[in-house]
Amino acid sequence: MLEGFCLINPKEKAIKISVNGSNYFLFSHPETIEKVLKSYNTINKDTFYNKFRFLIGTGLITSSYNKWKTRRKMLNPAFHFRILEDFQEIFYRKSETFVQKLKNKRESEVFDIIQLTSRCTLDVIAESAMGIHINAQDDSNTEYVQAVERVTSKFADLFMQPWFWLRPFSYFYPLIKVIKKCRRIVHQLHLKVIKERTELIKRIQHMDDFQGEEKTLGIKKKRAFLDLLLFHHLTDGTLSEKDVKEEVDTFMIAGFHTVTVGIGWTLYFLGLHQDIQEKVFEELKGIFAEEEDRMINTEDLRKMNYLECVIKESNRIYPPVPLIIRRNISEMKVGDIILPPNSSIMINIHALHHNPTVYENPEIFHPDRFLPENFQKRHPYAFLPFSAGPRNCIGQKFATMEMKTVLANVIRNFKVYSVNPRDKMFESSDIVLRSKYGIRMYIERR
Repeated sequence: MLEGFCLINPKEKAIKISVNGSNYFLFSHPETIEKVLKSYNTINKDTFYNKFRFLIGTGLITSSYNKWKTRRKMLNPAFHFRILEDFQEIFYRKSETFVQKLKNKRESEVFDIIQLTSRCTLDVIAESAMGIHINAQDDSNTEYVQAVERVTSKFADLFMQPWFWLRPFSYFYPLIKVIKKCRRIVHQLHLKVIKERTELIKRIQHMDDFQGEEKTLGIKKKRAFLDLLLFHHLTDGTLSEKDVKEEVDTFMIAGFHTVTVGIGWTLYFLGLHQDIQEKVFEELKGIFAEEEDRMINTEDLRKMNYLECVIKESNRIYPPVPLIIRRNISEMKVGDIILPPNSSIMINIHALHHNPTVYENPEIFHPDRFLPENFQKRHPYAFLPFSAGPRNCIGQKFATMEMKTVLANVIRNFKVYSVNPRDKMFESSDIVLRSKYGIRMYIERR
């Protein structure tokens, strides 16, 4: 169990903590969490998220209500399911590279699966978001790939040493210098791609070609996330170049890590529970029949019902984002508790997912919890891997499709085995909930 995310008392609807005159309220019950997340009184993120502006500016994750509302409405079309279907070919192609990397592993060779999943997801999101090929899986030594991996891991280290956020320390602390250097490399590439893409669009004689579905930069229907941002930048001026860069930074960094750990933890559980892994494999055999090597399409993903249950149960036990913090604009009542204005309201997703009053035997990995006949009896705010309410994760369908594609392609090619039992896994929550020492596995060809 992760220290700091355990329930003090599972029956408590909320816990109040006062520190130096500031009020903190910790919620871990679906009834009270629903009241908090559905309210526009708590639409703003807590000031804690201001630290992330160092990496991603004031994009969709870190912006306050007015900016968030405008930006969310603008970006919603990029995550429409029909648009996401056009990216399925990218998901599959990058998962094929991932499978080839696994085939290069020796029989019974133990390795950290996270190192491979991270580069696969980085390849996916770079092509989906910016329309570029960084080939992280084939050339992980490139300056950009190393900078992306280092900037987030080193940035996470600062959470463990908060005194170094104070200005006198930040000028001299070596870790700050490393982070700034990596951030500069990442931001320079994003800005370079934005400028090149902008010039390409400007060379199009008729802007109607840019707006048209079939002729977007010569790509049939498929439009990178960046293209939508540049459309608003160049046609109606609602986004500046800085705004475009903030959203690209946000999508690249936030989307990269959450999907990486989501795939990693799911493979870990499949490696621990061979019976469940075989059940997933049997489902995949039924879907692909004699065509086990063909491309995985969106219709196939819709049929992967049991694999989806497995992913959800993995996200329940190890939610990628275990804690979210909001701040209420004005006084509000939640249950029997009065929240003063500007309180820090912490939604403890990890505690919610491990609450025995919500989930029976919560430490047991049991994907059948998410079968329709079982899950429909549960409170709609009992499962929050992507948050909920108006400010839920805009990329949850993208993430689910990517995870299903990668996992299905791995399991139909390999048997996976996890080395360490649950009590030997040490969880670390910084930017996402990850395994402190990686996820050690080995594989066997089917």
